[in-house]
Amino acid sequence: MEHVRPSPDPEAILAVLAEPARALLEGLDDGISFADLIMDSQPPDPYVWATLVRYRTCNVIKPKIEGQAWSFRKLTNCGLEFDLGPYRVRALRTLDGNPPNPGRNDARRQFYAQHHQYQLPFDDVDGVTDETIGANLILDWTTDANRTVLMALSKPIGVWQYKGQPKIEWRKRIEFDDDKNPRFIGSTEDDIDIPPKYDEDEIDQEGEAG
Repeated sequence: MEHVRPSPDPEAILAVLAEPARALLEGLDDGISFADLIMDSQPPDPYVWATLVRYRTCNVIKPKIEGQAWSFRKLTNCGLEFDLGPYRVRALRTLDGNPPNPGRNDARRQFYAQHHQYQLPFDDVDGVTDETIGANLILDWTTDANRTVLMALSKPIGVWQYKGQPKIEWRKRIEFDDDKNPRFIGSTEDDIDIPPKYDEDEIDQEGEAG
Protein backbone atom coordinates (compact mmCIF):
# COMPACT_ATOMS: atom_id res chain seq x y z
CA MET A 1 0.00 0.00 0.00
CA GLU A 2 1.22 3.49 -0.78
CA HIS A 3 2.48 5.38 2.26
CA VAL A 4 0.99 8.86 2.52
CA ARG A 5 2.73 11.49 4.62
CA PRO A 6 0.24 12.58 7.29
CA SER A 7 -0.48 16.20 8.11
CA PRO A 8 -2.11 17.82 11.13
CA ASP A 9 -4.07 20.02 8.70
CA PRO A 10 -7.65 18.68 8.40
CA GLU A 11 -7.89 19.99 4.82
CA ALA A 12 -4.86 17.94 3.81
CA ILE A 13 -6.20 14.88 5.61
CA LEU A 14 -9.55 15.14 3.81
CA ALA A 15 -7.75 15.39 0.47
CA VAL A 16 -5.93 12.13 1.25
CA LEU A 17 -9.20 10.47 2.31
CA ALA A 18 -11.23 11.60 -0.72
CA GLU A 19 -11.56 8.13 -2.30
CA PRO A 20 -12.73 6.26 0.81
CA ALA A 21 -15.07 9.16 1.66
CA ARG A 22 -16.64 8.85 -1.80
CA ALA A 23 -16.94 5.08 -1.40
CA LEU A 24 -18.61 5.54 1.98
CA LEU A 25 -21.08 8.08 0.57
CA GLU A 26 -22.06 5.74 -2.26
CA GLY A 27 -22.36 2.81 0.12
CA LEU A 28 -24.49 4.71 2.62
CA ASP A 29 -26.77 6.11 -0.10
CA ASP A 30 -27.39 2.57 -1.29
CA GLY A 31 -27.59 1.14 2.23
CA ILE A 32 -30.15 3.66 3.48
CA SER A 33 -32.39 3.08 0.46
CA PHE A 34 -32.02 -0.68 0.94
CA ALA A 35 -32.88 -0.53 4.65
CA ASP A 36 -35.82 1.82 4.08
CA LEU A 37 -37.22 -0.51 1.43
CA ILE A 38 -36.88 -3.64 3.58
CA MET A 39 -38.34 -1.98 6.67
CA ASP A 40 -41.16 -0.18 4.84
CA SER A 41 -43.66 -2.97 5.45
CA GLN A 42 -42.27 -3.97 8.85
CA PRO A 43 -42.72 -2.58 12.37
CA PRO A 44 -40.11 0.12 13.12
CA ASP A 45 -36.90 -1.27 14.61
CA PRO A 46 -33.88 1.07 14.74
CA TYR A 47 -31.47 -1.78 15.48
CA VAL A 48 -32.54 -3.84 12.46
CA TRP A 49 -32.60 -0.71 10.26
CA ALA A 50 -29.05 0.24 11.27
CA THR A 51 -27.78 -3.30 10.76
CA LEU A 52 -29.30 -3.40 7.27
CA VAL A 53 -27.68 -0.06 6.37
CA ARG A 54 -24.25 -1.23 7.49
CA TYR A 55 -24.66 -4.67 5.90
CA ARG A 56 -25.56 -3.21 2.52
CA THR A 57 -22.89 -0.50 2.76
CA CYS A 58 -20.21 -3.14 3.37
CA ASN A 59 -21.34 -5.09 0.31
CA VAL A 60 -21.28 -1.96 -1.86
CA ILE A 61 -17.80 -0.93 -0.72
CA LYS A 62 -16.05 -4.31 -0.94
CA PRO A 63 -15.87 -4.47 -4.78
CA LYS A 64 -14.27 -1.00 -4.84
CA ILE A 65 -11.16 -2.07 -2.88
CA GLU A 66 -9.23 -3.77 -5.68
CA GLY A 67 -6.46 -1.58 -7.05
CA GLN A 68 -7.00 1.17 -4.49
CA ALA A 69 -4.37 2.70 -2.19
CA TRP A 70 -6.84 2.32 0.67
CA SER A 71 -8.19 -0.82 2.30
CA PHE A 72 -11.48 -1.60 3.99
CA ARG A 73 -12.57 -4.15 6.53
CA LYS A 74 -15.86 -5.09 8.15
CA LEU A 75 -15.83 -5.08 11.93
CA THR A 76 -18.16 -7.10 14.12
CA ASN A 77 -21.80 -6.03 13.68
CA CYS A 78 -20.97 -4.71 10.18
CA GLY A 79 -18.80 -1.90 11.48
CA LEU A 80 -16.99 0.08 8.76
CA GLU A 81 -13.26 0.81 8.89
CA PHE A 82 -10.86 2.24 6.30
CA ASP A 83 -7.05 2.32 6.26
CA LEU A 84 -5.03 4.68 4.09
CA GLY A 85 -1.35 5.15 4.84
CA PRO A 86 -1.07 6.18 8.50
CA TYR A 87 -4.77 7.03 8.81
CA ARG A 88 -7.36 4.65 10.21
CA VAL A 89 -10.95 5.83 9.80
CA ARG A 90 -14.13 4.43 11.33
CA ALA A 91 -17.56 5.34 9.98
CA LEU A 92 -20.08 5.74 12.81
CA ARG A 93 -23.53 7.21 13.02
CA THR A 94 -23.88 10.74 14.36
CA LEU A 95 -25.23 11.06 17.89
CA ASP A 96 -26.73 14.42 18.92
CA GLY A 97 -24.73 16.27 16.27
CA ASN A 98 -21.40 14.69 17.23
CA PRO A 99 -19.54 11.39 16.91
CA PRO A 100 -20.97 8.75 19.28
CA ASN A 101 -19.14 8.00 22.50
CA PRO A 102 -16.93 4.89 22.43
CA GLY A 103 -19.07 2.91 24.86
CA ARG A 104 -17.52 0.17 26.98
CA ASN A 105 -15.66 -1.65 24.20
CA ASP A 106 -11.91 -1.63 24.86
CA ALA A 107 -10.93 -1.65 21.17
CA ARG A 108 -13.03 1.43 20.44
CA ARG A 109 -11.88 3.22 23.59
CA GLN A 110 -8.25 2.70 22.57
CA PHE A 111 -9.11 3.93 19.07
CA TYR A 112 -10.63 7.12 20.48
CA ALA A 113 -7.64 7.67 22.77
CA GLN A 114 -5.30 7.52 19.72
CA HIS A 115 -3.63 4.28 20.78
CA HIS A 116 -2.10 1.98 18.16
CA GLN A 117 -1.84 4.52 15.34
CA TYR A 118 0.36 3.62 12.44
CA GLN A 119 4.00 4.63 12.75
CA LEU A 120 5.52 4.60 9.30
CA PRO A 121 8.98 5.60 8.04
CA PHE A 122 9.18 8.49 5.58
CA ASP A 123 12.21 9.97 3.79
CA ASP A 124 12.63 13.67 4.25
CA VAL A 125 14.02 15.98 1.58
CA ASP A 126 17.60 15.07 2.52
CA GLY A 127 16.96 11.36 2.21
CA VAL A 128 16.95 10.85 5.98
CA THR A 129 14.27 8.50 7.25
CA ASP A 130 12.10 9.75 10.09
CA GLU A 131 9.04 8.38 11.86
CA THR A 132 5.65 10.05 11.56
CA ILE A 133 2.68 9.09 13.72
CA GLY A 134 -0.68 8.76 12.00
CA ALA A 135 -4.15 9.40 13.39
CA ASN A 136 -7.35 7.55 14.19
CA LEU A 137 -10.28 9.45 12.69
CA ILE A 138 -14.08 9.24 12.69
CA LEU A 139 -16.42 9.85 9.76
CA ASP A 140 -19.79 10.25 11.47
CA TRP A 141 -22.95 10.24 9.39
CA THR A 142 -26.68 10.74 9.64
CA THR A 143 -29.48 11.75 7.25
CA ASP A 144 -31.66 14.80 6.84
CA ALA A 145 -35.42 14.86 6.27
CA ASN A 146 -34.86 14.03 2.58
CA ARG A 147 -32.70 10.99 3.44
CA THR A 148 -29.61 12.80 2.19
CA VAL A 149 -26.41 11.63 3.89
CA LEU A 150 -24.79 14.23 6.17
CA MET A 151 -21.18 13.50 7.08
CA ALA A 152 -18.42 15.00 9.24
CA LEU A 153 -14.75 14.14 9.86
CA SER A 154 -13.23 14.40 13.33
CA LYS A 155 -10.18 13.44 15.35
CA PRO A 156 -11.00 12.03 18.81
CA ILE A 157 -8.46 12.60 21.58
CA GLY A 158 -10.05 10.66 24.44
CA VAL A 159 -13.13 8.85 25.69
CA TRP A 160 -16.36 10.29 27.04
CA GLN A 161 -19.59 9.05 28.55
CA TYR A 162 -22.86 8.50 26.69
CA LYS A 163 -24.40 11.90 25.87
CA GLY A 164 -21.31 13.54 27.44
CA GLN A 165 -19.08 16.26 26.01
CA PRO A 166 -17.06 14.77 23.13
CA LYS A 167 -13.27 14.81 23.50
CA ILE A 168 -12.27 15.72 19.97
CA GLU A 169 -9.47 17.89 18.61
CA TRP A 170 -11.61 19.04 15.70
CA ARG A 171 -14.75 18.11 13.79
CA LYS A 172 -15.65 19.49 10.36
CA ARG A 173 -18.74 18.87 8.26
CA ILE A 174 -18.30 17.57 4.74
CA GLU A 175 -20.19 18.24 1.53
CA PHE A 176 -19.64 16.68 -1.89
CA ASP A 177 -19.59 18.65 -5.13
CA ASP A 178 -21.17 17.49 -8.38
CA ASP A 179 -18.15 15.26 -9.05
CA LYS A 180 -18.44 13.72 -5.57
CA ASN A 181 -15.28 15.45 -4.33
CA PRO A 182 -15.46 16.06 -0.56
CA ARG A 183 -14.81 19.46 1.00
CA PHE A 184 -15.38 21.01 4.39
CA ILE A 185 -18.22 23.45 4.97
CA GLY A 186 -19.03 25.81 7.81
CA SER A 187 -17.81 25.10 11.31
CA THR A 188 -18.77 22.83 14.18
CA GLU A 189 -21.17 25.53 15.40
CA ASP A 190 -23.05 25.21 12.10
CA ASP A 191 -23.52 21.44 12.33
CA ILE A 192 -27.02 20.32 11.45
CA ASP A 193 -28.46 18.52 14.46
CA ILE A 194 -30.70 15.78 13.05
CA PRO A 195 -32.03 13.25 15.58
CA PRO A 196 -30.26 10.08 14.40
CA LYS A 197 -31.47 6.52 14.32
CA TYR A 198 -28.99 4.77 16.59
CA ASP A 199 -28.81 1.90 19.00
CA GLU A 200 -26.58 1.24 21.99
CA ASP A 201 -25.74 -2.21 20.62
CA GLU A 202 -23.83 -0.54 17.77
CA ILE A 203 -21.96 1.56 20.32
CA ASP A 204 -21.19 -1.18 22.84
CA GLN A 205 -20.84 -4.42 20.90
CA GLU A 206 -18.18 -3.45 18.38
CA GLY A 207 -15.19 -5.78 18.26
CA GLU A 208 -12.41 -6.58 15.90
CA ALA A 209 -12.80 -7.86 12.34
CA GLY A 210 -15.54 -10.39 11.96
